[in-house]
Amino acid sequence: MSEEERRDMEQEEREVLELVERYERMLSQNETSWFDSMEFLDIIDYYEEAEKEEQMKEALFRAYKLFPDDEEIIIRVTSYYISTGEYQKAERILKKALLKNESDELKGMLASCYVESDTHMRLAEKILTELVAKNSDFPYFNYLLGIVNLKKKKYKKAEELFRKVLNEFSDDESVLSNYVKCIADKTLVDTIISTLSGITDQDPYNDEAWLALAISYFEIREEEKSLECVNYAIAIDTEEETRHALKANIMIARREDDEYIKESLVASDYSDEKFTYYQAIGKVYLHQESYYSAIKYFKKAIEFEQFGISLPESNFGLLECCLMLGLEAEATALLDKVNALDYQAHYYIAFADRLHSLGFLALSKEIFENYLDSEDDYLAMTATISVAYIEAERDNLIDGIKLLKDYINKNEMGDNVYLAMLDLSCRDSRYINYSRFALRYIIKKKEFHKEIENNFPDLLKNNNYIKCLKELMNE
Repeated sequence: MSEEERRDMEQEEREVLELVERYERMLSQNETSWFDSMEFLDIIDYYEEAEKEEQMKEALFRAYKLFPDDEEIIIRVTSYYISTGEYQKAERILKKALLKNESDELKGMLASCYVESDTHMRLAEKILTELVAKNSDFPYFNYLLGIVNLKKKKYKKAEELFRKVLNEFSDDESVLSNYVKCIADKTLVDTIISTLSGITDQDPYNDEAWLALAISYFEIREEEKSLECVNYAIAIDTEEETRHALKANIMIARREDDEYIKESLVASDYSDEKFTYYQAIGKVYLHQESYYSAIKYFKKAIEFEQFGISLPESNFGLLECCLMLGLEAEATALLDKVNALDYQAHYYIAFADRLHSLGFLALSKEIFENYLDSEDDYLAMTATISVAYIEAERDNLIDGIKLLKDYINKNEMGDNVYLAMLDLSCRDSRYINYSRFALRYIIKKKEFHKEIENNFPDLLKNNNYIKCLKELMNE
């Protein structure tokens, strides 16, 4: 920068500061003062750059009230509404403005409103197609039309549009992240990798492009290349969540748990949702059977969660750790807590399955029994079969079989219940009547033998099963 350019910049900054001071005196001391639309835009820009949200908002709407037909101010106001998710307000302002001035910029903002709100996508596509035809080199219109095509899963067209934008904005995070999504069409892999590699070749310090390339390689399961690229991105700018989160995912794919934990902790330092990383780390430690470490991070996840989410995985993880460590008092308190949180049923069913696999039969049965009379047929059937098998493992085979029979007497659906009854009753020749009952129903089904072969292969060698099958086939 030349000395003259530096002086001009300093002079411009002084003028903006004087403008803002005059504006603030007008507000605080009721001084009479006039600002034109360009001056208001300078004031708005100043507050936005200073991250003074309330002052920016007040200046913005004051400017709109004074200059409701100024196109740039309309664009700023509707951009604000779009950023806050108030799409209907933005749409009303833009439609009103377009009645007086059918500018391409206002049409583009209306299309942006539709794209962001995921409404009127056909109309958005029509508007943007016309705008791109008129302004083929205008990046924003190409970008928005690319988003429309991406949402419609027209990946080839989206890739072409995003690539065109990348010719000018090769370090734009939004364009790059959406461009990578086009890799969902595997026929575009080579084109996307080649494009991103070309960008990093031309600009080796483009960390956003390195990150996009790393994500692309990860999507096609080339972890080594992905790791190499994300390391370049981190070397250029380490203080960013996404690249450390990606590196953590690469590490877990490589089964390098310690490195996964290390990178997840770094990512958490830059995240507003630290609890997601702590919960994931807790699950890794749980898988490793490092129960005290798992407890530490599940508790941190619950402590740092600030969005009203009750974190079933952390709470159930804590409960499992306490059970495995024999901490009975803590486990009892946690069980009361998870019951009181009233999670969706599938969380309790999955946890009961987990307890069953770990050998906590009594507690597993207790949870399943809560769903025996569920109005959800699938839940009731799942719970019934699970309790029946637990009874069998606890040497109460006949109680399990009778539970299945009672279910069949009360319900029309239940092929799986008949199969479970056949499997359990064939374990003891004393209950062969139940075997006949179940098998008589099952053999009416097409390809029943294949189903048994796939799900209960041991039955094919079971003498009770073979005996019943021969009897019934000869009836």
